Amino acid sequence: MKKRFGVSLSEGTTQDLNAVASKLGCNRSAIVEKAVELYLTELKHASEEHTCLGVMIITKKSSNVPIENVYEEFKDVISGYTHYHVRNTCVDVVLTAGSSSRILELRKNLEGCGCLVKYVILH
Repeated sequence: MKKRFGVSLSEGTTQDLNAVASKLGCNRSAIVEKAVELYLTELKHASEEHTCLGVMIITKKSSNVPIENVYEEFKDVISGYTHYHVRNTCVDVVLTAGSSSRILELRKNLEGCGCLVKYVILH
């Protein structure tokens, strides 16, 4: 059973939502429901301490951001990483395994350095 409730979105977000719904040929509710499910999964994942396995995709515009020092500090949860250059952007793919709270701390440190971080939960 579905429940209805009102949500306020900025005009720009609403325009983006309408454009994506039109392009995909689906309704806005389906997109919003999936987005909320994914976001809640990430929040629940971060809120309960457990042993975690995942991949961080990290982008940064400047090579002057000293994230190697962050990697060294968190080597207890970093299993390995690769580094790429794509159109003036540095992209790192980092395999993480260990304490979920420690991995969250790693993410916060990277974001504090100005990096954009996307975390993909594997287990």
